[in-house]
Amino acid sequence: MATALELYAYDNNGYPEGQNGIPLNLSPTYIGEMPVAPTPADGKCTDYYNSYWYTPTGKPTVRGNKNVYPNYEITFCLGGITGGYGAGIAKLTMNGIEASIECPSTKENCEKSTEAESQQTLEEIKQMDFGAEISYEATFKDYGVNKELTAPQNSLDILELITGALGQAKSQSADAKRLADMRQLAAALELYFIDYNAYPDNLSKMAPMYIGVIPTAPVPAGGACSEQDNSYAYTSANHQNYQLTFCLGSATGGYAAGKHTLTEAGISN
Repeated sequence: MATALELYAYDNNGYPEGQNGIPLNLSPTYIGEMPVAPTPADGKCTDYYNSYWYTPTGKPTVRGNKNVYPNYEITFCLGGITGGYGAGIAKLTMNGIEASIECPSTKENCEKSTEAESQQTLEEIKQMDFGAEISYEATFKDYGVNKELTAPQNSLDILELITGALGQAKSQSADAKRLADMRQLAAALELYFIDYNAYPDNLSKMAPMYIGVIPTAPVPAGGACSEQDNSYAYTSANHQNYQLTFCLGSATGGYAAGKHTLTEAGISN
């Protein structure tokens, strides 16, 4: 959506009007099909703020037979922490994504009721396929005598499993952000090239006109990535092409774990 809106603004010197939360005249010229939010709302998201809602902002000017605006807002909601962004209502503008914003409406529109949350949790539990049986036997004797306890053979350390699962989820979230950063930078680099017929010497030249903030790689490096490979490294020798290296800690989005290179032709291993 951000890329499509920037392409529209490039051609029309401003962002489009909106109707019922949808930007006008964006599809199919600048984006094939307008995306819609997944349903049902989950996590911290209410049904009210689960939808994508577009609003142009600022004083409009007339270009041809259309009103265009200097900026825009798209509100959306994340059920949980994703791609480095916090859960809750978020806002996309020409400067990028601002996550976990204050409620733009009334409290009931922004916060799930305890009853609704309980009902959702109950429905999720009903859909789970699981079973468990726990039994134990304890015999107490020799009170006051120090004993050394050892885990039974083939025992399962639940805490270790939970810690490992949380670490894996955090690593996957970091890799998802790395890929999202590459897509955002690739779009900004192409917009810069359209204006100057050349790629920049360094990424900082694109902010804030083509990208709000230059993203940095999540730390610490994980999985297959070393600390040296974890940083985003950009070079452009002749300004007609570029290389931007990054690293994925694990297989993500169809790409294998390890070091990758983004060029004007896309991402390669």
